[in-house]
Amino acid sequence: MTSRSPSAHRVTEAAVHHFSVNGYDGGSLNEIAEAAGIRKATLYSHFSGKDELFLAALDDASAAEGTFVAEAFARADDPLRAPGLEYVSAIAGRYEDSVFLRFLVRTVYLVPTGLKGEVTERYTDFLAVIRRAYRQALDASARGLTAEEEDLFCEAYAGIVESLFVELTYGNELTLKARQVALWHVLADSLQLRSRRLSQR
Repeated sequence: MTSRSPSAHRVTEAAVHHFSVNGYDGGSLNEIAEAAGIRKATLYSHFSGKDELFLAALDDASAAEGTFVAEAFARADDPLRAPGLEYVSAIAGRYEDSVFLRFLVRTVYLVPTGLKGEVTERYTDFLAVIRRAYRQALDASARGLTAEEEDLFCEAYAGIVESLFVELTYGNELTLKARQVALWHVLADSLQLRSRRLSQR
C-alpha cells in the first residue's frame, strides 16, 4: 500500500470500511473523518476530495487483495492438483473476513459513474495479478502448454474468479458453491485432458 502519514493512513482505513458498506454515492466525508478521529478540514489536508480518497482506498484494497492472491498461490502443496484451487476455494471465506475484498467487489459491480475509467483501470490491474499468479503456477507444473494455450487457461481462470465475485454480489452461498464446483471441474478436467494428450505424444 502507498506510504502515507499515520493520519492519512487512518483516513484511508476508515474510508475502506465506510465505502464498503455505503458505496461511493452513500459515502460521507464527515463520517469518514469522524471514524478516523480527525476533523473534516484535516481530511482535506490529505485528500483533495471524495474522488481522490475513494481511489486511494481502492488502491489499498487492490494491494491487499493482490497480496492475498500471492499468498493463496504460495500455499499450493500438491503438484498433481490443478493450479489455482487454493485461491478459488478461499474466495468466499475471504469475502467474509476482508473488508478490502468486500469494498473491491462492491466497487467493481456498482461503479461510481464519474470514476468508471479509474475503477476499471485498477480492477484490470488486479485481474492481471491473478492471471500472472495462475500463469506462474501453470509454468511450474511443466505441462508443456503453448503460450496460446496458457493464455486460454488464464482467461478461463480469471473468468471463474469473476463469476464467483458476481455470486458474492448478487447470489447466495448455495449458488456460489455450485458455481465454484461446476466451473472448477470444467477447468481442471480440461487441463488434465490436455496434459494427458501431451504426455501421450
